[in-house]
Amino acid sequence: MGEPQVSVPVGEAATEIDNFLDEIDNLLNEANIFDEQAPVGATEDPETLDPNLSTKERLLWLEIPVTFLQLQPLWHKDEWTEDEVNFARSSARLVAAVSPQSRFEFQQNHDLENRENLNRMVDWFRLQAKEPHRYGYMIHTFDDGPWLALDYDAGSDLTIIDKVAISDGFDLELCKTTTDQWCLRGVAHGEVTWTKVLSKVPSGDFGFLPSALTPLGPYGWKINMSFGEYTHVYLDAQNQLLFYFTSW
Repeated sequence: MGEPQVSVPVGEAATEIDNFLDEIDNLLNEANIFDEQAPVGATEDPETLDPNLSTKERLLWLEIPVTFLQLQPLWHKDEWTEDEVNFARSSARLVAAVSPQSRFEFQQNHDLENRENLNRMVDWFRLQAKEPHRYGYMIHTFDDGPWLALDYDAGSDLTIIDKVAISDGFDLELCKTTTDQWCLRGVAHGEVTWTKVLSKVPSGDFGFLPSALTPLGPYGWKINMSFGEYTHVYLDAQNQLLFYFTSW
């Protein structure tokens, strides 16, 4: 996540996390969202990234990256204030809400132990971000998704429509099948390494935006595309397609 870049109003942040965790069930009930037995995406749609994720879990995962961003200033701080320890405790409570087996303790006047536990909690975050079904639901967006790209039927011919260079020796090709489906194809040094179907994208005009690449550091790339509305495709650091979002 890099070096600290933001100041954290830690007292307010701790209160906001605690209030959110205390009130989330009431908020969902007031919104008439009762989906513990019928989670988001629990359909036959093969493109749903995680069909077992409830609305509550999805809302909780959305808070994770924001919280870890706010924790950044504590990474290399030798002594923590009382408010900072309370904020770390509230952050650990959020982590336990999405991952009950992951418990981290923070105590007043235990700075060395607190930094060690924060490092462990950051390691936990990085492991989650490597999992597409976790990473996809930690992205704040109003778009539809995240969607899984479908496997390509090799029996259908492809026509290359557009292409963008991702990194040294690796290109991403936008192709269309004879049945008007859009595909993305990864090509490393001239050899096709994977081909995936983006079936949530309409069959009309589609292509890479002029500023097609957004580098995400160790997390890979965001590929910016448009069919009149935006599509954002996520690749990992090894240039494998993870998932995508579509806007309407």
